[in-house]
Amino acid sequence: MVVDEMAIDEMAMEITALYSPRYHHAVLVLVLLQTDSGVSAQPMSDAETLQGAINRARRVLALCPEATYGTGVHALSHKSVASTRT
Repeated sequence: MVVDEMAIDEMAMEITALYSPRYHHAVLVLVLLQTDSGVSAQPMSDAETLQGAINRARRVLALCPEATYGTGVHALSHKSVASTRT
């Protein structure tokens, strides 16, 4: 899967906005990783889209054990974002 720089910047801004209000006193280190969603490339339902985001979040935590949170983004007609904590 190829993701252009503009899409990466947009995802980074959305993820930063998700965490910044709650952790405004902390330093946010954002590491972007491309992972498999475990669902079809063109999900057919909101549930499948959300499951893809959850799967990505869990895979990020498996790849980055020092991370506190993993956030997965998967898109259909709209984006689903899921976050999981270690």
